[in-house]
Amino acid sequence: MRMTRWLLSLLMYGGCAGGPGDKDSAADSGLPVGGTAACLEDWSDGVQPVDPDGPDTQIHSAVAFDGDRLWFTWNRPNAAAGFDVWRSITDCAGDTLASPLALSEADDVEIDPTIAFSDAGVLVVWTGSTDAGLDIRSRVLDAGGSPVTEVSPFSASRAGEPVSGNATLPAAVGDGDGFVLAGSWGHPDAPAFQAFVVRLGPDGEPVADAEDVELDPTRGQTYVDVALEAGEPRVVWQEDGTDTVDPVAWSAAPGTTPTLLAEPGARPAVVVAESGRWEAWDDNAGRVWIRRPDGASSALELGGGFHHTPQLSATGDTVAVLTMEVDSGIYNRLRLSVVSASGEIEDVPLTAAAAPSVYEASLALVDDTHAVVAWQEGENPAFRAYAEWVSW
Repeated sequence: MRMTRWLLSLLMYGGCAGGPGDKDSAADSGLPVGGTAACLEDWSDGVQPVDPDGPDTQIHSAVAFDGDRLWFTWNRPNAAAGFDVWRSITDCAGDTLASPLALSEADDVEIDPTIAFSDAGVLVVWTGSTDAGLDIRSRVLDAGGSPVTEVSPFSASRAGEPVSGNATLPAAVGDGDGFVLAGSWGHPDAPAFQAFVVRLGPDGEPVADAEDVELDPTRGQTYVDVALEAGEPRVVWQEDGTDTVDPVAWSAAPGTTPTLLAEPGARPAVVVAESGRWEAWDDNAGRVWIRRPDGASSALELGGGFHHTPQLSATGDTVAVLTMEVDSGIYNRLRLSVVSASGEIEDVPLTAAAAPSVYEASLALVDDTHAVVAWQEGENPAFRAYAEWVSW
């Protein structure tokens, strides 16, 4: 279970790459959140396809809530044997407000999109894979889901000098009228990818130098996630090196001393709720751990099975974690839990748990008793994207 997601994709699809999705709460977005109550008036529990009319091999699906509507992103195959990025928007009843739309149509592999909301609009960011290597690409949409920029390859500077080399594993969060992007980039002073963070303007372009979160010249840094804490980025990442078979999970704000979350520890996630910063990760024993705002850590009591790849979402003072439990091979059951500040958990039954997921699933809390989970299931290559509306 120690291969990263982009390696799993590489084995299955010949070069796909990806990273964690955006998991921050609707309250962190700059879009109006006054529509939540109205949206919930039409809530309806149930499972439905994300892209019912699209072709098979729908992968890397994700969901986010903007305070009024649910946004879905996923990948469809293209004619060039690669993948494109698509989006759709629904209300809380699951009715379509904006039909599936292609955001990218390049003749290569573009996968694992994630979404961030700000006052300026919506940023969709993903990984591109070409013969020349990996890159991060993005596009800004308006509040209705229409593109307002063209697809833009990530172009940044480090210490005033243009950055060259690969970049991948993007995660993003809204910040006022702009965004914060974190990811993993190739680095001349390290043997493998390193975690970085950069502020973007409303057009999705960098407004300052990108920064190494904590350069490590001996180890590679992947599985990056980001949240805003008191207006400043908080980044978590996984470190791998040749000196050990076990990865190490870290957390830091740029320019500060990193916090060791776990050794071994992998696939970390971070979210900021009203109660403070929450972090999650998994370990070699198949346990998922939570670090609460008071700094205490504990393993979630999820019962038997190998659990991994936690996804965090928060709204107000409610925090939920979505985990995957190995079923067989690459297939995983889904577990949804609400976590209290004292570490107690409440399991939320999912219909989706009976339909094993292949790729990483995604979670969006709508309020303290409603959430939407997105995943993909099916036999390779006939994967289909689905979503479940669930309340408790």
